[in-house]
Amino acid sequence: MGTFRKPAAEGPPLQLRGKREGCGTKSQEITTATSPEALSSVPSQEVISFVFNMDQPYAMLDFEDFLPSMAQQLGEEGFMIELRNGFHLLMDRRTGLITFESLKTNCALLGLHGLGDDEVLSMLREGDLDGDGALNQMEFYILMFTLSPGLMEGARKWLENRLLKEA
Repeated sequence: MGTFRKPAAEGPPLQLRGKREGCGTKSQEITTATSPEALSSVPSQEVISFVFNMDQPYAMLDFEDFLPSMAQQLGEEGFMIELRNGFHLLMDRRTGLITFESLKTNCALLGLHGLGDDEVLSMLREGDLDGDGALNQMEFYILMFTLSPGLMEGARKWLENRLLKEA
């Protein structure tokens, strides 16, 4: 699964390790190294493109440890802007929602070829809290935070500190 490790002051670079699943039964392990400075200077669209546009038909990579790193690098406001940009990238321009059609189309644009309708529908249902068959911006944010235990832990600590200060 995808993991980022912070290097020591002058230690090794961050490591992104993950498995890419192809259409067959074999999976290929991917290892990519980059420094925190290099990572923060790469636009998020290029990171997405790099991760998903390798020579496999589609990729499955876990970003649970990547999202907290992004949040730390970008700060609160910058991270929320990136989440908003991600939502806008996936949404249907007519409805302002992430629909089945917009998700299927944009997954292909991101290099996630070969996803079946059932897989796309499953992704959509995962975050559809109001049962309307689409994701609004808040449902997308909640889904992103829910899929990242590291982000949830950070939010819990922030809330605890805030409550202690107010007490």
